Amino acid sequence: MKKCKGLLTKTFDYFYKYRFLIMFIIFCLCVVFKISGSSIGCWDNVFNIKNSDLLLGVNRGVRSDEWATFTPLLFSQVENGFQYFNTSLRGTLTDVFMIYALPVKIIFQIFRPFLLGFILLGSERGLSFFWCGRIIALFLVSLDFFMILTKKNKPLSIIGALMITLAPIIEWWFAINSIAELFVFGELIIIMLYKYLNTDNFKKRLLYLFVIYICAGGYALIMYPAWQIPMAYVLLSLTIWIIIDNYQKGKIKFKDIISIILMVILLGLSLMFIINKSMDTIKIVMNTDYPGKRFELGGGQFDYLFTYVSNIFLPFKSRNLILNQPEQALFFTLFPIGLVLSIRELIINKKKDKLLIILLLVWCFLGIWCLIGFPRFLSKITLMYNSPSHRSLLAFGFVDVLLLLRVLSISSKPMSKLWSIIITMLLTCIFVIKNILYFRSYYDIRMCVVLLLECLYVFYTALRYNNKRCKYLFLIGMFGVMLLCGVMVNPIRIGSSIFTKSEILENVKKIDKEDSGIWITENENYPTNNYIAMAGVKTINVTNTYPDLEKWYKLDKDKKYKSIYNRYAHITVNLVPEYDDKFVLLNPDVFEVNMTLDDLDVLNIKYIFTRNELENYNDDTHKFNEVYSYDEYKVYKITRQE
Repeated sequence: MKKCKGLLTKTFDYFYKYRFLIMFIIFCLCVVFKISGSSIGCWDNVFNIKNSDLLLGVNRGVRSDEWATFTPLLFSQVENGFQYFNTSLRGTLTDVFMIYALPVKIIFQIFRPFLLGFILLGSERGLSFFWCGRIIALFLVSLDFFMILTKKNKPLSIIGALMITLAPIIEWWFAINSIAELFVFGELIIIMLYKYLNTDNFKKRLLYLFVIYICAGGYALIMYPAWQIPMAYVLLSLTIWIIIDNYQKGKIKFKDIISIILMVILLGLSLMFIINKSMDTIKIVMNTDYPGKRFELGGGQFDYLFTYVSNIFLPFKSRNLILNQPEQALFFTLFPIGLVLSIRELIINKKKDKLLIILLLVWCFLGIWCLIGFPRFLSKITLMYNSPSHRSLLAFGFVDVLLLLRVLSISSKPMSKLWSIIITMLLTCIFVIKNILYFRSYYDIRMCVVLLLECLYVFYTALRYNNKRCKYLFLIGMFGVMLLCGVMVNPIRIGSSIFTKSEILENVKKIDKEDSGIWITENENYPTNNYIAMAGVKTINVTNTYPDLEKWYKLDKDKKYKSIYNRYAHITVNLVPEYDDKFVLLNPDVFEVNMTLDDLDVLNIKYIFTRNELENYNDDTHKFNEVYSYDEYKVYKITRQE
């Protein structure tokens, strides 16, 4: 056992010492070999194609907003030369810097550094740069972040970095809504502030301010307030603690004050430039019917305090889940161990730790919001009305992780064996019963046994952490749990041949290059209607990240259907001789448009990608000529005669 402990300690020390070199080598190898975690292999099933891109794991069809929306939009932007206003999406100019965060050749791309790979390396290695760069950066930043919070406890910091990087809620949402950037930028601001206050070297302080400038701009441009606002409260609390704990260590001189003011001004001007450039887009988005303006009151998430222990099963089984895996994913927090140990330290052991007190206050604030909710006036003044309580669980879980690791790092005595056993048995009974009742038919006998052993192990070793044997058992156990929860979520693939070697996309490019025009995908549901947009052609019914009202007004002059198309939407276009309703809402983010030949003329559509035989629509003024076919799919060119 002693040899094992010594080996484990040496491993942690060695890794920490050479962490940047090790992770840089891994990153370079991943980019060279075009490795990513995208589930774009799901397109194989759409077009009945077989390729060998998948190296390990399983394509996650449930992550359609990644493989069927975000990644196709990324590849479309590569074809369009990284313009601020993409010329092909929606068949008109589309703001892709403010909305959906695509790579753009603009100086302010530094606020979105992980997209630079597309500009510098092209689509395939850009995709690898994006996936691998973010996960490696998240791990390294979280590691240094926890070194501050745990008073340089390397083993705990490495486990903390894994608890963030491999957290189910982060891995299941990894490519969407900038969830990795949320933590990279937020944690890095705290690290830079800590370093700033712990040095008198003015040049270093300028460097730290510049990094804060990039991170603050990047955080602001995430443009997902449902996560940003509750996380901002956590970051604000950490900022207060850093300042209180370190303000006497570094003297603030006049030149420091000037440099801080200049940084704030530069940040303000940078964001003002972007906002001004995207003002029309912002106005349209704010006035949509979906997502539109929300006003949340919180509450209703009590069950989620307990269900995180079931996250180890999510990568392996989805059948009979109440919600899909991403919606069920949480931080693996070990709640309520962090809370119990924190109260024990502050009240029983009478330890005065400012950070624990601050974190407990934030925990209470977010806990009340997620579990009970706020009155309307409090929701408004705190801005929490922008964050549905189930989205605020991200920040709430993060605070739970911080509480746990902080209290483990500062406590000197383990809880007594007797109390540890009593609490472990009590919590295990509660968690096992609660999860089995909540998930019902999801669990089988084997899963129940695993859940029982999991709870007994992690709860007991965490409560007894400062016992030497339990400390190493806890570290090993959490390492294994996080591997199960996070590593198995996303696949590992090499390249993206489904796009880069696609016969369909190559021919669509060739057709449009010879005689460019506006395209639609006809009678095809999401995600097929996003595919040809990757060829860089003007596609009306690719996923509309915000509505093109002027276009739809041409078909709906009385604006009768505005509430249907005034939204973020996946759009199905049907070519019909006649219709009852022009627009039909199918889901909050899905509608269909029934178009006649006259409607095609109004929108000046030249090409149609479909599986239908459109020659039946030929008349004296319209000729549908098949110019390409692949399997069941065809491309028709419309020739109009006066």
